[in-house]
Amino acid sequence: MDSSEKQGDWKRVTDALPGKPVKARIFTYTLDHGVKPKDGSYAYQVMFLPQNDICSGKLLSTGSKHIHAVAGKDAVMAAFYEPGVVTLPEGGTLEAKQPALVMLRNRRIYAADPGQKLKFLELSLSGKPYRITFPEGPAAGDTVSVPF
Repeated sequence: MDSSEKQGDWKRVTDALPGKPVKARIFTYTLDHGVKPKDGSYAYQVMFLPQNDICSGKLLSTGSKHIHAVAGKDAVMAAFYEPGVVTLPEGGTLEAKQPALVMLRNRRIYAADPGQKLKFLELSLSGKPYRITFPEGPAAGDTVSVPF
């Protein structure tokens, strides 16, 4: 565990951001993966205060090591590094046709393209299709929400 000052730039995260150096105190926690792990998996959650009634999460079935999804008390969150399908807790499915970050919460779909390369996201929620248009220009990368 470490919380010292670090220097870096956002260009290492995405080409869409400038390479201007920034300094800040960064909290870092390192997990020991063991010696030469192969296809290992684990899950963790970070919470400000332990509140088990609101912070319990469940990993969801994706069938891919390139799609990560979890269901919490009132939300489902998925990181699609590639197109694919997530099986939802109530038995439905969430399918993304492009890589994106997606959250289902309060009868809304929240979607973002952190790489800022997509003009739109095609997904389906239990078979119902949605086409979500992403913002361009200075708002590129912002989260968009639509009702479902």
